[in-house]
Amino acid sequence: MSRNLSGFFARRLEEATEPRELIFAERRGMAEGMMLGEIVGRVRALLVVLEARGLQISWDQRIKIESCVDNYQLTAWTMHAVTAETADEIFGEVI
Repeated sequence: MSRNLSGFFARRLEEATEPRELIFAERRGMAEGMMLGEIVGRVRALLVVLEARGLQISWDQRIKIESCVDNYQLTAWTMHAVTAETADEIFGEVI
């Protein structure tokens, strides 16, 4: 994931022809990198809470967590993980 992303940013910087475009591309890249870092941190936090509470998640639930790029959704799941009795409760899944 990070290799593709770094290549993406490198191409954007190479495509910038004017100094103003270069500055804009660098700032945009930094902002996108910060957002990615925040998402990765929230994913890790959720997985840590699940592990600490001993809540087992399915492979599909792990994929759902790791592919989520919505900070609000990740925060909501983490908050539910603190008090949920099962992983299915966190994701609103009915057995």
